[in-house]
This record gives sequence, structure tokens and C-alpha cells, in this order.
Amino acid sequence: MNRNDDDVDFKIEKRNVSSKLETNNIWSFINTIIIIIIIILVIIFCLAHTIDQCILVKTTDTTLCPNCGTCKLGYSINGDTCITENKKNGELCGPESLCFNHSICEPTCNSGQCTGGDFACCSGFCNVDDDCPDIATIIPGEGPPTISKLCIPEFNACQYQIIFTNTDECLTLIQNPLMRECLVATYSSGFEFQEDGNCKYNFRCAPILFGGALPP
Repeated sequence: MNRNDDDVDFKIEKRNVSSKLETNNIWSFINTIIIIIIIILVIIFCLAHTIDQCILVKTTDTTLCPNCGTCKLGYSINGDTCITENKKNGELCGPESLCFNHSICEPTCNSGQCTGGDFACCSGFCNVDDDCPDIATIIPGEGPPTISKLCIPEFNACQYQIIFTNTDECLTLIQNPLMRECLVATYSSGFEFQEDGNCKYNFRCAPILFGGALPP
């Protein structure tokens, strides 16, 4: 290869490098334009929808977000939209929790539910019927539903029952939302009409296993 060939190769390589630089510059210019356009669109959106809607402020809000649960926290977004988040696993349940007797144990949260207490600490633990706490119910239609309570001694577990429910949404018949999160409910239909059905309840922390486990 002579000197002329080297010159030709050098010129070709130089042109290739120059071409690549020009291509990179073009793409850099296009990317810059795209970023500028996005920024302009965001500014226009903020001006059209007010600054408050562009800046999300999350604050604890028990007025807008009541009854979140003993293992959940309620937040409002800009004082408008309510969201709930689970407390961290292992964090103590709120003192308003009805699932456990807080005077003899310190139950903790797990996946948004109050758990982690000893079995004997469960509010549904019993030896006799009088050990089972009373549960207030909601009137569905005409007349209050009567709820019975019974201690199942072989399981040391309280069982509750409402007959003539008028609904298969059993947990909606429990007056206190914080009590609902403590309970597991099963529904049995009547022979002909829904109002003939009945709902049975037990505490999650005191399961009754007749015929197999109840839903978790």
C-alpha cells in the first residue's frame, strides 16, 4: 500500500467520523426539542388546572378518610381524594381495635389486618357463652335482626348467628365497621326466599373448623 492509498483511507475515515458526528448532533437536537415541548405542555397543564393539582400533597386526614381500619392509615390528596395505606407489618394495631384484648397482649398488624395476638387474647376466645362479647347489628328493612351468641367449647371460640337476614351480605349487618374486620362470616340460604337465610360469624383469631376451615 502506498502513500496515496493511505491518504484515501484517511479521508474516507474522516468523512465517516464527520457523518457520525452530524447524525449524533441531529439526534441530540431532536431530543432537546422533545424535552422542551414536554416542559411547555406541563406548564400549560398546570396553568389550566391550577398549581394545586400539579403538586400532590398527601396528609393524614381522619375527617375525609374515617374508619380506615385499625391497621390502615387514611390520607387525603390535596384535601380532596382519600387513599388508604396498610401500616407496616409488625406495627402495633390501633388502640381502637376490637379483635383482641389489649390489656393482656399487644397485637400487631399484618397485611393491613390486626393479628399477632395470643389465642387466649382474642376477643372471640371463650369458655362459656358469657365470655363472648355482645355485637351490635344494623336493622335491615323492618325490625332489628336478633343475633345469638354461643361458645363452642371444643374450639374455645364464640359463634354468632342472625336468622332471617334479608341479605347475603352478612358483614353489612354488623354495626361497627371496626368489628367487621375482626369477623369471618358465612351465609346459608333459605328454602325459597333470601330473607329466610342466616349468617354465622366467628372471630378470625378464634376459628371454628366444623367440616373444614372457614375462609381466611
